[in-house]
Amino acid sequence: MRLIALIVLVNGLVLLSGLICAGIFLASVILRQKIGKYTTDDWAEFFRQLSEKKFIGQLILLQLVVLSGVSFLGFYLFRYFNFVNPFLATSLTFLVGIAKIVYKTQKSGEKLREKLNRLRTEVGA
Repeated sequence: MRLIALIVLVNGLVLLSGLICAGIFLASVILRQKIGKYTTDDWAEFFRQLSEKKFIGQLILLQLVVLSGVSFLGFYLFRYFNFVNPFLATSLTFLVGIAKIVYKTQKSGEKLREKLNRLRTEVGA
């Protein structure tokens, strides 16, 4: 039963970190729009200057920072539920999250690059 609880909690924490990351990313775009008062031309220039490597690197960094925070909070969750070794469960959460980030980047990285290039051409047209 503990193993099932561990699997559910680890997957739930990794999923939570992905949702928080998506929320932070969307909030940053909205803030850029509101504070910077970006026009269509400003967005076109922004996407033309955006480097693929830099963009993907920043997304991965954001995911790692959020995953670290969620894993840290997960330590207290594991301790609350009286897991024998909450540090090990926290480390497992972080490693599963990293594996998911690597897998998704490998699987969808090319699609993301294509969408970014398409966005550049559509906005730049």
